[in-house]
Amino acid sequence: MLLREPLHQLPDRRIARLWNAATGEEAIALAAHDDNVLCAVFSPDGQWIATGVAGGYPPVKLWFA
Repeated sequence: MLLREPLHQLPDRRIARLWNAATGEEAIALAAHDDNVLCAVFSPDGQWIATGVAGGYPPVKLWFA
């Protein structure tokens, strides 16, 4: 899966949306934070996703992929 658009261009930047690279369909939407999501990264084993904000609480959330 991949992030389809840069996070700063998404309409609701509090939600990290992941897309299936093969089909182009949205695979999951993570209602991540109360502030704008600035980054998202997969763990090396692909089991976890971390999303982060600057100044929000919590600053980082972990999601089971």
